[in-house]
Amino acid sequence: MSEKIVKDYLLEWKMNSNEGKIIFIFEDGSDEKLDGLEVKEFTAMTAVLEKGEAMFDDDDKTLYNVMP
Repeated sequence: MSEKIVKDYLLEWKMNSNEGKIIFIFEDGSDEKLDGLEVKEFTAMTAVLEKGEAMFDDDDKTLYNVMP
């Protein structure tokens, strides 16, 4: 597992094509871009991100919240 802590992120929704893009910025300074997201994927990921303390697993592209 290659887990990274999400420090910041940018959300983009293209209304003309109904596709989303999320850019993750990690604590180690690296970033990851996921684009071409359908509405269900985009909505699910934004719900996880808005709760805060998110982690991203680079190996299987999984986003999850960290419990305190």
